[in-house]
Amino acid sequence: VAADIPADRHHELKDTIRENMAYGLALNVDDIMEMERLRVRLRESVVELFDRVDVLALPTTQVLPFPADQEFPTEVAGQAMPDYLGWMMSCCVITATECPVISIPAGFHDGLPAGLQLVGRPGADRELLEMAAAMEAARPYHHLTPEL
Repeated sequence: VAADIPADRHHELKDTIRENMAYGLALNVDDIMEMERLRVRLRESVVELFDRVDVLALPTTQVLPFPADQEFPTEVAGQAMPDYLGWMMSCCVITATECPVISIPAGFHDGLPAGLQLVGRPGADRELLEMAAAMEAARPYHHLTPEL
């Protein structure tokens, strides 16, 4: 997809997108095969967890909402973020597992909304949706509006 964007239009893209495109276009077959090998290993490790648990419950992101004029957090819990994906690594990692996932409202912290990411075993999409619906019914945060 990145190669389909004409070079004379790259200036219209955000710096982070241009950097991401350059990174991807510089990968060779060996790089991609190694990443796929690591992704498969990650998936297998996560799938093994479902031998012991029905669902994984994780923060949707590592940070609460940040100012709209800030492109992305450059630091999380005192750790510098390597790029614009770092602050939402919990989403990125789970996406790579191919497990079904849903994010539901989890309340507020100092008036800012927080999300809970529920992850199900592969193929358990319906069960995951049912669990998310039950949790939202028990804790209807989606109906609340924070004080501004």
